[in-house]
Amino acid sequence: MIELKGYSYWKVKLKISELASIAQVSVKTIRYYEQIGLLSAPNRSDNGYRFYQQKDIETLTFIRRCRELNIALDDIKRLVDTQQDPKSSCSLVDNIIASSSSVFNKLSESWHY
Repeated sequence: MIELKGYSYWKVKLKISELASIAQVSVKTIRYYEQIGLLSAPNRSDNGYRFYQQKDIETLTFIRRCRELNIALDDIKRLVDTQQDPKSSCSLVDNIIASSSSVFNKLSESWHY
């Protein structure tokens, strides 16, 4: 879990710019991930501002790390869905990892002449 100074775990209410800073992504990226359903729609205040919680930080950080590994957005969506559904099967995760590792192996082989 990510520690936030001055925030209580159950009471985190971050604006989109704060979330972007903590998760190290742009505000535009967050909006895009919401638009494609990769990140769930946040709660909104009366004036329409988005407010995010601890789980959003964790999900967005996970997504960012997956993107750093060049995992496709469709696969990340399936991983996030699996992560959020305690009844889901781990076989999906195993398949995505196997698929990704074969890509990494091919890349690795191409770097070694």
